[in-house]
Amino acid sequence: MNNFYAVEGFHLFLPQKYAASWQELLQERVGAPSEKIEVPFPSSLAFQKLGTQVQALWRAFNTDRPNLDKYYMDTAVSLNAYLASFLVPNIERVFQILSSKSAEPALKRLFSSNKTHLKIVDFGSGPLSATVGCLSALEVFFQTHPECVAPRHITLYAVERSDKARELGEKLLKSALAFNIQFEIVPLPSGDKLPAELDLVLCANIFNEIPLKHRQVTANKIAEKLAEKGLLLILEPGQDVHSRNLGSLRDGILQHSVEKINSELAVVAPCLHQRECPLSARSERKDWCWFQSEWTRPELLEKLDFVSKLNHKELNYSFVLFERKRLSVQSALWAARIISLPIPVHNENSEKESFKSFASFARTNLVAGQLESLVSLLQAPTPLGKILLCTSEGALESSFCTESDAVSFQKGDSVTQEMVPLRVREKNKMQNPNSESGI
Repeated sequence: MNNFYAVEGFHLFLPQKYAASWQELLQERVGAPSEKIEVPFPSSLAFQKLGTQVQALWRAFNTDRPNLDKYYMDTAVSLNAYLASFLVPNIERVFQILSSKSAEPALKRLFSSNKTHLKIVDFGSGPLSATVGCLSALEVFFQTHPECVAPRHITLYAVERSDKARELGEKLLKSALAFNIQFEIVPLPSGDKLPAELDLVLCANIFNEIPLKHRQVTANKIAEKLAEKGLLLILEPGQDVHSRNLGSLRDGILQHSVEKINSELAVVAPCLHQRECPLSARSERKDWCWFQSEWTRPELLEKLDFVSKLNHKELNYSFVLFERKRLSVQSALWAARIISLPIPVHNENSEKESFKSFASFARTNLVAGQLESLVSLLQAPTPLGKILLCTSEGALESSFCTESDAVSFQKGDSVTQEMVPLRVREKNKMQNPNSESGI
């Protein structure tokens, strides 16, 4: 898959031009180097200072999150740091999700009727990173699906408290619009005045900034605004607390849609089921559902990563993509999503007591395959590995194989029963729904 900034656009948006405008804006605001310099490099003092500011913003996002100033994008220092180091990776995250095979069928349904006017919401828009990722993904979609006609009129509702961040985002976005597109941006300080019949709602890294007690109500109100076949993307950081809270938010949205919305919401990705999330904040397991994507960083970002001591080579995130539609009868065919990297497990070369305990658990909880095959695998001299699966039945299972074979499975892939014939059911104790640890 191409990175968003490598897409040559012409239907809606010009990602290559956007990337060039982004670098020019940084040069204008912070004096970022424009010449081609090999890493490591003797950066200017301004660029070194920017690296320090990026480090400070990263700490505010991660290690000092409770004290994050909700108006951080109103300061020039924080806004420059965000534009330099966080904007482009967030664009890429949205781009990869919406240009994936999982999202493709839903996009086909959305644009099956030759939609001429597209209504998008960027909720907590900042400098419009989610919008740019979405437009870049739509550019790829229309180039690869000539049977679908790209809309000529787009209205973007940018919900953002920081005018400075939104205005900078508008400047960058408008520099890269296709020449024949009517693009209207409607700024809103909150989501209270959003219209109904929305086609695409993007919520990127915003719910973790909303107080826990307000998240579910906010998400439910947004979901009610979706048009038939409309899509709602909620993207959150990949850390365990954010992923678990997103799982609970997902469950609440699905329940609300059944109770309050005439047509139901269905999860398009990553889940292959509409049941309760087995790794929500209610689960007592240490696992969580998150994804990791590799990409090629723009050279300027790679230089900045060097001076800021961050690493955006791999993008971590958790997400849920919903579609508003009436649910059809779910397929009876078993499938599962891989939600972990290969995990080494005990075998007979490990400590005997640990192996006996693990082997007993595996035998007791075998749900697919022959016991003899499992015993043979457990007794093999080669290292044993497993991958964690979230199934189309909403259950957590593990598939066992040699550690070398496990590497061929990629996190995020969908697998069939034939691909993972030897599986065990994982333990998963869920807390009471009224527990304060959940949303």
